[in-house]
Amino acid sequence: MVLPVEKNIFIFYNPPLINKPLNIRKSATTEVNMLAKHFLRNDIQTIVFARSRVRVELILSHLQSLTKNEITDQSLRGYRGGYLPKQRREIEKGLREGKIKGVVSTNALELGVDIGQLQACIMTGYPGTIASAWQQAGRAGRRQNESVIIMVASSSPLDQYIISNPDYFLNVIPNLHVLIQII
Repeated sequence: MVLPVEKNIFIFYNPPLINKPLNIRKSATTEVNMLAKHFLRNDIQTIVFARSRVRVELILSHLQSLTKNEITDQSLRGYRGGYLPKQRREIEKGLREGKIKGVVSTNALELGVDIGQLQACIMTGYPGTIASAWQQAGRAGRRQNESVIIMVASSSPLDQYIISNPDYFLNVIPNLHVLIQII
């Protein structure tokens, strides 16, 4: 389902079923890698959110190998707790200046840090709360007012509920549709 929000587009993406009787879907991580690769190859500054430090490093490693001939490792970085403050500031500066084309992050970049002009946000699964999802989505489209936000569902029941019921996600706050039109 695609929902326009001014010049921003929010996409709820449910990976294809690979085992219908067991309701098992293609890996959200695999799908996130393919989506991010497409954006990065087209020079679209992108942030990918993952729910754990291990998942951040896994996605980062896969993206670096998928784009090794087109994008340098310094243009594609990870960001998570455990990095030294100096390293984090360097990544933030690279994002603001456009030197870093892609970043894979935990919720450490969810709010409070100016990271520039990202055009795409990809969430690896539902982050756990609607507030957190909107914070992550808000990282893209801040300067140029155009962005795409993609929430890629896993096979987990919560992810499947959100993907199957986007109105629940969009209507939890009264008059949210009005707020969406203003954003």
